[in-house]
Amino acid sequence: MSTINTLNSHEITQLFDAVITKKFPCRDRAMLTLSIYAGMRVSEIATLKMGDILDADGQLKNALKPKQRKNSRNPRVVYLTQRVVAVLEEYLTTIQDKSDDKHVFHADKSESFTVNGLTQWFFTRYREVGVRASSNSGHKSFCQQLASKGVDINTISELVGHRHRSTTKRYLSGLYSQDDLVRSAFHLVA
Repeated sequence: MSTINTLNSHEITQLFDAVITKKFPCRDRAMLTLSIYAGMRVSEIATLKMGDILDADGQLKNALKPKQRKNSRNPRVVYLTQRVVAVLEEYLTTIQDKSDDKHVFHADKSESFTVNGLTQWFFTRYREVGVRASSNSGHKSFCQQLASKGVDINTISELVGHRHRSTTKRYLSGLYSQDDLVRSAFHLVA
C-alpha cells in the first residue's frame, strides 16, 4: 500500500495562493477547504448537492452528511467550522441555481465533477505547486491536524468516517510520538 503524503502549512498556503489565479477561484478555494479543513474525501466533495449543504430557507447547514460510502457502517457528520462556512458562503454567492438536486461544484466544462475528474483536479493543483500528494492528502492532513492538537484517535476516527481505528492509526503512524500527543492534549487545558 502506498503512503499518502500530508500537506504542511507552507504547502497549504501555496495551494490557496495558486488557485487565486484560476478561472474559478472561489470554487477552487471551497473544494480545497472542504478537503483540508473539513476532512472530506474527494468522493464526498464530488457528490455534494445543494440540498446537502443548504437548509429549507437556503441557509448553509452547520453540519453535512455526505453520501454514505459502500463500505461504511454509519453515515458520518462533517461539522463546518467558521473558516469553512466563510469560504462556502463566498463560493455560494457565485452560484445562481441553488436547487436541491444541483451539484455544489461544477467542473470547468460541465455541471458536476465525476469522482475521477475531481481526483485529477486535486492531483493537478498539487503538481502545479510542486507538492507530491494525492487526492486523499487533504483528508489525511485533517487527521494529523486534529492529532497535533491532542484529539484522541477514537474521536478522529469518528470525525473522518473511518470504519476501523486501524485506518486512523495508519494515517497517524510515525507522525507524533505518544509523548508529543500527551503533551499537546495537556496544553489544551493549560
